[in-house]
Amino acid sequence: MNTLHRSYIPSEWSQGVDHLDIPYFTFSDFLTEAECDIVTGWGDLQELSDGVIMRDQNKNLVPSIRKSKISWLPVHGWDWIYDKIYSSVESTNKWAYDVRGFGELIQFTDYDSTEGDSFYTSHKDTGPGFHHRKISFVILLDDPKNFDGGDLILDNVGKLNLPSKGSAVMFPAFMHHQVTPVTSGRRRTLVSWVAGPKLK
Repeated sequence: MNTLHRSYIPSEWSQGVDHLDIPYFTFSDFLTEAECDIVTGWGDLQELSDGVIMRDQNKNLVPSIRKSKISWLPVHGWDWIYDKIYSSVESTNKWAYDVRGFGELIQFTDYDSTEGDSFYTSHKDTGPGFHHRKISFVILLDDPKNFDGGDLILDNVGKLNLPSKGSAVMFPAFMHHQVTPVTSGRRRTLVSWVAGPKLK
């Protein structure tokens, strides 16, 4: 027979902030313009593939939901970016999520309007096979004056301001977000997920 235990909330459970108090953190000049150019130069040499979405633990190409090109940034030669992202997340993780490293490579994403509107409709970065993702981290590699559209919107919060080439933002990976259509120009980003044991 189950016994109903009375519960209480220790004071430390209510301390600090959560994603409702502070839904995101921004970083100005996270990368220099020269560093951004190095990354985009690398991206121009890659054979990019179509971005996919996960459905029932399978990867599917669904152009009505996601239309962008991607590649994966290797650790070798780019460890300085991995280290910089992780140390920034550690020092800014006011949510106190249990993060321990990267669960996968950093994604280079290319939203190129020359191939038609490029976008990603509302989604979250967690789900089957991706419960380890705790924090999403996005770095803008292009000057926002050089493209139209491409706004990063956190649902129920609004547009996240990435005002300059090299600026960055982080937010909880379970929060729904979207990238509005890039209607002219080209918007390239690095997207990474800092990982840890799944929330429970």
